[in-house]
Amino acid sequence: MRHSYQSSECSFSDIYREALAEAADGARFVQVGSLLGRSAASLAVEIRRSNKRIELYCVETSSGTPGTARRDQVVQAHGESIRDIFDRTIRRGEVAGVDNVIRADSVAAAAKFPDGSLDFVFIDADRGYEALRRDIAAWAPKVRADGVLAGHGHSAEYPGVIRGVTEYLSRYDAERTIRGTCWWYRKPSMNFTVAVTTAPREVTYLESTLDDIARGTSVVALPHPVRVCVSADAAGVAALKRDRTGPPSVLFEAAAPESWELVRGAGPHRRCCANTWQALAGAPPGCDVLLLQDDIELADAWPLHLRYRLRLARQHYGDRFILALYASYGFGGEHLAVYPTESFYGNQAVYFPAAVAAEYARCLWEHVLDYRLADDMVLKEYARHSRMPLLVSLPNLAQHLGRLSTGLGQFHVSSTYRRSL
Repeated sequence: MRHSYQSSECSFSDIYREALAEAADGARFVQVGSLLGRSAASLAVEIRRSNKRIELYCVETSSGTPGTARRDQVVQAHGESIRDIFDRTIRRGEVAGVDNVIRADSVAAAAKFPDGSLDFVFIDADRGYEALRRDIAAWAPKVRADGVLAGHGHSAEYPGVIRGVTEYLSRYDAERTIRGTCWWYRKPSMNFTVAVTTAPREVTYLESTLDDIARGTSVVALPHPVRVCVSADAAGVAALKRDRTGPPSVLFEAAAPESWELVRGAGPHRRCCANTWQALAGAPPGCDVLLLQDDIELADAWPLHLRYRLRLARQHYGDRFILALYASYGFGGEHLAVYPTESFYGNQAVYFPAAVAAEYARCLWEHVLDYRLADDMVLKEYARHSRMPLLVSLPNLAQHLGRLSTGLGQFHVSSTYRRSL
């Protein structure tokens, strides 16, 4: 099928062709921002040429971006509405029926698709910074693992696009590439499980922590659900679930019976030990563990920055290290620093390679049985005796929000934490 005048090749047809070349039958594509329909018609023609069964959805408000010169020029030049122009372009391009047109705001349209259900999403709507960040946040969760999120307008003419893509998708991630004025991001899969430890209490930050996890993991794919390990029995878990309203979908786990019998009448420190043990011991076999307490705030795009830091850590230490995402006081250096074992405090957010997680869980269980130290002190002693490198991310990727947080005997706000990286 040839390109007609109305459906002539657009400036990013090569991006479309590359996406189609790797797409399987039954793939689902979305173009966000179709305006006059020319690039949509071009993509539809390429789909026909591929002889593959591809579903194509076009998201367009049919009003353009209000107040922009481009919109005003289009309406003035053609003397008709943007919707009429779009429909005429698709009709004359002989691709009507290929496109499923969703006439809605970008964020509202994204809500129509399940997470992980799309193979390719191309964003070419409002090119302002806030609008692009909103679009990426809405559509990134909808892209499957190894799928592609891409867009147009990465040029000096649109500094908001450059800033938004760089900030949200992280300058450290090798999966992000720039091709002319287009950006292209392949959604990676990170094989670690996230476990959040919590206890029913009057003040809980669990909602905020889970929202941060959902926001961050929208730009990566995690093969395992988030586990919330509750230091309580089934009744306590039910109460916590009733009070919770935010995303994401998680698994709530009551305390393991063998530990609950030991700690249900004990103080909070021993219960924390048991809770941490359960979070590590219950992880999928052979899977790394990111262990989070329920009172932290995570930096923007934290999984991608974590991915980069893990790459550096493994280059130097293989799979024998512990990485803290949070430190209560400042370190010099860039990306990673060695945490002096004797000064360690910061177990609110800690990453364990799989073998280390299993080994430390066994060590921690001995302390649950015969309680002597709080779990952060157990971790410090474990690292010291096993000569395990303790590392910390720079800048910090997490910040402890607890009002009664004490590090080294004092309340601390980490000097190395930044929400936006």
